[in-house]
Amino acid sequence: MLDNFPVHALEVIDGDRVGEIYVDIDGNHLVERLGRLSTPDLAGRARQAASHLDEGARFELCPELEVWCCQAARALERGYLLLLDHGDVQPDIWLDNPLGTLVTHGPADAGPSPLDDPGSKDITAKVNFSAVLQAVEAAGFCPGPLVSQRTWLLSLGLAQVADEIEAAGFLSALEGWLEQAEVLQGELGLLMELGAVGGLGDLLVLRAGKGAPALVGPGHSIT
Repeated sequence: MLDNFPVHALEVIDGDRVGEIYVDIDGNHLVERLGRLSTPDLAGRARQAASHLDEGARFELCPELEVWCCQAARALERGYLLLLDHGDVQPDIWLDNPLGTLVTHGPADAGPSPLDDPGSKDITAKVNFSAVLQAVEAAGFCPGPLVSQRTWLLSLGLAQVADEIEAAGFLSALEGWLEQAEVLQGELGLLMELGAVGGLGDLLVLRAGKGAPALVGPGHSIT
């Protein structure tokens, strides 16, 4: 969900000066235009990112994170907020993506630019989990450690569940229930994908409590 919030796309001009990338029209085409920051609220965070980057580097800021976390805090009287998404922390999210993290998903012939064939593909950006941590704390949540989905699922017993499914599939095959064995093998494959290195296992997981027992580990809380 978080990687679908609107972001401000920014570019380092020189030193700690930053401009914002706007969408303009050139004939029948949408084009980029670099201009001033659309709101002064972006200035401080923009300078922070720019201090790590060279001229021409791009990055994104998402003030909507703070708004949504406040809304979530008002909606949740007591309990936990669980956030999972593709992302990274500062400054790695900037240093590892000098051209920014905006990507598009759609037909192969639609082109990589978010301005090509508007409406035919999704536009998303990686989540800055350092900003998310700040936002949930400011909203009154008590965040736990930031971990990968792989680590989190292992703490909840992923390996044990996988062993049980594998054993059940083996026994089904021995009994001659080949169709059931095949189904179990497919379920095992899907389960392992959730923790795969270089895939879904690299998703980041943030758990934050409000008026609830503090989180002390990847999958546990004090009872």
